[in-house]
Amino acid sequence: MSASCAACLVGYAFSNKFQVYLTAVRDSIVICSEARIGMIKIYNRVGKLVVQQHMNGKTVVLSLADLAPGVYFVRADRHRAAVKVVKE
Repeated sequence: MSASCAACLVGYAFSNKFQVYLTAVRDSIVICSEARIGMIKIYNRVGKLVVQQHMNGKTVVLSLADLAPGVYFVRADRHRAAVKVVKE
């Protein structure tokens, strides 16, 4: 599934090469990258891996609907930094 980053409300940037956006409904995130996105991993606030999904594309939408409200960290396989996301 792909989406336009311009349609998102709040953005968190690793750099100008990788960005994560919360969608208006707050149950999914949009991930944009200049290069193809491979594996996306989401960790909870204590560091437990809660989502691991292979992505194929430069812009993808990842559902957070199955996750409880809380703080999560999103990491892409090609980027060392993690982005903090708060799910309401």
